[in-house]
Order: sequence, then C-alpha cells, then structure tokens
Amino acid sequence: KTFELLEGLLDWGKTQRGLIKASKLKFNVKSELDEIVRVNKSQLENKELILENNVENTLEIYNDQKLFRHIIMNILNNAIKFTPRGGSITIYSENKNGKDQICIKDTGIGFPNDVKSKVFTFDFDYNRSGTESEKSTGMGLILISEYARIMGASLSLESKENEGSTFKLSL
Repeated sequence: KTFELLEGLLDWGKTQRGLIKASKLKFNVKSELDEIVRVNKSQLENKELILENNVENTLEIYNDQKLFRHIIMNILNNAIKFTPRGGSITIYSENKNGKDQICIKDTGIGFPNDVKSKVFTFDFDYNRSGTESEKSTGMGLILISEYARIMGASLSLESKENEGSTFKLSL
C-alpha cells in the first residue's frame, strides 16, 4: 500500500508539472471497455458480481486511450472493491449537451452526502476498506480527476449511501 501511495503521489506530481500530455487518437470505446472487463474478470467472479457493458459497439471517441484506460480501470476497481458480493455493475453511455458520457454504476456502499463533493480532492480524507477488507490508498480518484482534466474531460459522481454510485466521464 505504501508503494502504491508513493506511486500515486509521483504520478500526481507529474500532472501538476505538465509532464503528462494527452496523445489523442480515435478508438472504439466498447472494445476498450471489453478489454478492461476481461482484465478484471477474476475479481468480478471472486465476488460473484454481475457486470453489464451496455455501451454501443459503434461508439468511438478521439482522445487519449491510455488515460481513458487508467480512468475506467480505477473506477471499475473501486466499483468491484466497494460493491458487496452478488451485487452488480453496469457500464453505459449517454450523450448530454453534445458530450459523450461513459457511466459506471454500481450497487455498492455509496458515499455519504458530506463526502461526495470532496472525492476528487486532497480534502477527501475518507479512507475506508472495501466490502471484503480490500485496501485503498485514497489517491486513485484524485489522480484520475487530473487525467480527465488533461484529456479535456470531466468526472462527476452521483451517489447514495448504501445504494451505490455512478461515476460519469464526460468527453
């Protein structure tokens, strides 16, 4: 956990110094999501979680594929970590105000109201273990928020405690 925290701090420092730049290219979102789900298949199976990827096969975006992958991987890992055994995770897309949104919704433990506005900042001092005592550094959401900024995108959160969360990446 200490190494992961240090690595997260170093990566965050790179974002602050402008050392991470977006390398944009066109890629298929469904294919990228399918690969991320494949990599996490054993974690999903171990917790008996149901995952649905409802993103259209034809959705393509022009942006940084590597940063996109980091963002989605982190959100999915958190959804797995904080969703109780037998719960579900749904990935879908929608278009709001001319922007594509990739949404990851879970039936996890959610966030209390007083914490939701802080999850992407260093004010977020709400470190907790997953539903099966999985560890967390607390750096992931801060880092992916910076990655989204570098991509010219934004992250948002809708959440209800004990009901689940929906993270939305707007591109």
